[in-house]
Amino acid sequence: MKFQDMLKLNVNEYYWVIRKKEDMEFVGLISLDTHHDGIGAEVSYQLLPKCWGNRYGQEVVKRILAYAFEELNLTEVVAETQSANIHSCKLLESVGMKLVSKVIRFGAEQNIYSIRS
Repeated sequence: MKFQDMLKLNVNEYYWVIRKKEDMEFVGLISLDTHHDGIGAEVSYQLLPKCWGNRYGQEVVKRILAYAFEELNLTEVVAETQSANIHSCKLLESVGMKLVSKVIRFGAEQNIYSIRS
């Protein structure tokens, strides 16, 4: 998604900056918006490589899932990551998401994960 597209948000799209609590250093971005299939909400995140492996992703994905279920009253959230991205797959599984399907998209095999409230 281009930055200009993010400025034209609709009411069902949410974007946040991830920062460290102690010093507000930028860690990455996280969003909750419509999945590529056009059906359902998707949580998506991008972290700076230097922040990988520090549980920031796990912490923020858990918080966004809680927000999706408790505040937005969503019944399901999905996530999509390349099958080859083992660390992202493990992160999604660690927050309770289950692998539900695989697709070829963006020139690679993608894992589709899901969690229900």
